[in-house]
Amino acid sequence: MSEAPHFKSSGRYQPIKAIGEGGVGSIFVALDTQLNREVALKRLKNATEFDAIMRESQILASLNHPNIVSVYDFGIDEEGAYVVMELIKGKMVNHWASKNPIPLSLFREFADQSLQGLALAHSQGLIHRDIKPQNIMMDYDGKKVLVKLLDFGLAESSRLPGQEEEAGTVMGSVHTIAPEQLIGEPASVLTDIYSLACVYYYSLTGHYPFEGNTVESIVDGHLKGTIMPLNQRRPAIPPLLAQVIGRMLSRDPAGRPENAEKAREQILAITKSPAFHEKDFGLKQFIAKGHATQIKASARTELIDLTKVKRRKIFIQIAWAVNILTTLGAVFFLYSKYFKK
Repeated sequence: MSEAPHFKSSGRYQPIKAIGEGGVGSIFVALDTQLNREVALKRLKNATEFDAIMRESQILASLNHPNIVSVYDFGIDEEGAYVVMELIKGKMVNHWASKNPIPLSLFREFADQSLQGLALAHSQGLIHRDIKPQNIMMDYDGKKVLVKLLDFGLAESSRLPGQEEEAGTVMGSVHTIAPEQLIGEPASVLTDIYSLACVYYYSLTGHYPFEGNTVESIVDGHLKGTIMPLNQRRPAIPPLLAQVIGRMLSRDPAGRPENAEKAREQILAITKSPAFHEKDFGLKQFIAKGHATQIKASARTELIDLTKVKRRKIFIQIAWAVNILTTLGAVFFLYSKYFKK
């Protein structure tokens, strides 16, 4: 058990061990000495992020839902600011799915709970803006599933001051960021639906909808919106489920389900059908491999330069226009030479 570095107890919370890095700061297991329970404690990386962690605390404290992490306390000591949250058992979705696609029978519960939590946040005027596998925790003991949405540090709220980003940039995770965010449009509930669909795609296949060796190539994928259908990557996935997730991944927000509850209804309607049956991967095998797998890498939330993205988009549009004109020119030439009398 490793000691928690760079954290001095303020008295009530005694650090036990470091467990990870979030978008705002380091996270530790700590003992709440007053209530005699273990909690998760997030410590700021530096003083300039004080407003961010206070804002996340306010957001989480305003929510009360079994599928959203609960906040217990917020404080400041000689080391700076910290937020105290419930300590969640389980592993992040990237741990479960990076080597072992989630079984279809388990995916139903995963989708149900994650969309319930997202719907509640949206009903309170909150938009997450950074949904990714590393921001969703799942615990599964072979009998029941518990899903928790984490890290609302980038969330926007109609009731709280917004967090301004550097001009010409946007914060997000490149594998799950929505196309409208990449062209500088404001985030909405449909933005979160797109990002969650990227997580669903990944959890079911072990691949993101758009992959590449560079940020630019992944951004191109989001902007073009050409995706290999889920049931081509994994034939056991019912075509109707692939279609629903495909609509959630629509490049045009208007093509997505109008809200999280509608997406949930559509997925549950398909997955409760007798035809929805797991054939290609058993639960016991999934659990065994999931517990044996150790995932250390995590996807960082990045500052994406929108100027470069826009230049890239213009380049793509010009390339498409040139291809179309070249094709039309060839057709006209052939028509003039062989068919025109």
